[in-house]
Parts: sequence; C-alpha cells; structure tokens
Amino acid sequence: MLLQCVMIGSSRLSKCRTLRLISFEQPTLTDTDIKRVARPGIVGVMGAGENARAIDIRNAFALGSAIAEESWTVLTGGRSRGVMDAVSKGAKASGGLTVGILPTKDRRTISAAVDIAIITDMGSARNYINVLSSDVIVACGAGGPGTASEIALSLKSDKFVVLFNCSKESRAYFKKIGGRLVLEADSVSKTIDIIRPLLAKTKKNSTRTIKQQI
Repeated sequence: MLLQCVMIGSSRLSKCRTLRLISFEQPTLTDTDIKRVARPGIVGVMGAGENARAIDIRNAFALGSAIAEESWTVLTGGRSRGVMDAVSKGAKASGGLTVGILPTKDRRTISAAVDIAIITDMGSARNYINVLSSDVIVACGAGGPGTASEIALSLKSDKFVVLFNCSKESRAYFKKIGGRLVLEADSVSKTIDIIRPLLAKTKKNSTRTIKQQI
C-alpha cells in the first residue's frame, strides 16, 4: 500500500488517500513456449528485364506460382519488367511472399507484385545482394549480361544455380565453369523438383528459436 497526501490551500490540513500498488509479473517461459522454426526457403529468380521473351515471361509466371505453392519466398530484382515482374506476379497469384532488391532509388520502377522492396541505389552491384540473399538461384530463360553476372556470382558464392530453359550455349559454358553447382531444367515441375532437396538441406542449417510469451 502507498499513502498519498495533498496539501489543501495555505492551511496545514492535508487530505490523504490510500493507493494500491499493482504488481505485474513477467510470465515464466516453459519448454512448450520455445519452438525451433525453420526459415522459409528463399528462391532467387533471375532473368531478362526489358528484352525478356514472351515464353520466358510465361514460364516465370508459372514458376512464381509453383514456388509460392511450396511456401517458399520469391526474390527478384524487383522492377516491373520482364522475368522479375512476371515471377513476382505468379507468386502473388498463389498467395506467396515476394522480395525485390532494387538497383535504384526510383520507387516508380517497383513491381506492383513486390511485397518487400529493398532500395539499394547500387546499380548492378545489387546483383551480389540478390545472390547472397537467396538460398537457391534460378536463371529463367534467355537473360542478358545482368543475368550472366548473377549466375557467375552465385557460383563464386558456392550456391546452386538452376538453368531453366536457357540456351544450349549458356548451359554448356556455365556447366563447364560451375560443375556440380549448375543444374538444368526444361520445365517448371522439373525446376521445383530440383529445388526441393536443395532447400531441405538449407533448412537444417537455418532454424531459429522463437520464444512465445502469453
């Protein structure tokens, strides 16, 4: 209990009242409140922007949808162009989460299908962020120099790359320099089948502890 007194006017009379102190105790965590949770896999999908072929855009949309259905996160270059836009739209159509790593600070270029836009203003240097932030990288279709750089950075970072419907020449070249890290697919279903075991390995090393307080 706490006694609070207030002086009234200039007199020495005082009015007092008793206050009750309420103690809030921090809840004790039990074993049932602590969970080990695996982070959802992040699939980086790279491909042509303005010069993307119609078939690559169709494949990217279907791939994004399939990735979302697996409860994986889609990561792209974030702009409203070509493969990156199509794969984000496909993921959102199936209720997935999309992340976009933007090369400039111009927010007008962000795809409407990107949930989390990360502004870098780093130009092509953001390609390295794309790669390092992804668990597995998919090169979708006939990409240009930007896509080629992302594949090369992936290999230098010891990350697996799936070449989905890429040209014979690019498959031969990247297979030669990337060896076991370079995998090939000619359909969305095959791409997903390749990614699944790769992400299963990643999950074992990416669990985190969540403490729930009630």
